[in-house]
Amino acid sequence: MVLKKKIKALLIDLEGVVYQEGKEIPGSVSFIQYLDQINFPYLFLTNTTTMSQKDIAIKLLNLGLNINPKKIITPLIATKNYLKKNHLSTIALYCNKRCWVEFDDFEINFQSPDAVIIGDLHKKFTWLKLNEIFHVSLNTKKLIAFHKNKTGSREGKMVLDLGPFIKALEYALGKDFILMGKPNKIFFQAAVDLMGINNKEILMIGDDILVDIGGAQDLNLQTCLVKTGKYGKQSYPKSLKPHYLLPNLSAVKSILS
Repeated sequence: MVLKKKIKALLIDLEGVVYQEGKEIPGSVSFIQYLDQINFPYLFLTNTTTMSQKDIAIKLLNLGLNINPKKIITPLIATKNYLKKNHLSTIALYCNKRCWVEFDDFEINFQSPDAVIIGDLHKKFTWLKLNEIFHVSLNTKKLIAFHKNKTGSREGKMVLDLGPFIKALEYALGKDFILMGKPNKIFFQAAVDLMGINNKEILMIGDDILVDIGGAQDLNLQTCLVKTGKYGKQSYPKSLKPHYLLPNLSAVKSILS
């Protein structure tokens, strides 16, 4: 384990850390309000792909947090940047329709797109939908996945997330999808670049040992696993250990002084 350094900024996961299925995890709102009061730098780094930045900001506002949407980094934002950088203008977009607003600058094309992009479709991941995506993807330049999380949490139960469906398509196509969200180093690095703070002085806080903790440690960030959300419901290598293990987000206050 890398020697702990003074923490100068935070990256905070949302689902399972700040809230769980729309409800505040006790103490999380007051902790973020405390960060605002002392002007402590932080960003939200989330694999949420069912909502736009503005939608997430509204959700946080309903919990009592007035957050600038630009402080919420999602795979959708990373995908937009990637598309523009690589001059890809037409896309086949498979995700929650609420997220389409983030891609107003691109042409939606399900016949011959430059890129196929997949996010969470929840119960719409039927055989017919997967088969449709398979055929559209056969001759497409770029295949993009917002994330590849194995599992998620709905109604208090662990359920399949986007990852298993991406793996099925990769197997059928014989091609890999480009990963845009956690645990991709590029995604973490984008947040680090925005902060302008040394990697080893940033703490990533999450509930997913593989996606949050493993991904952050690959970029030499300090890590904190909280005992909320997915905690205790995942199997993971015993060699993967966070720098800190705390009961919840509000407990992070104790390690900032």
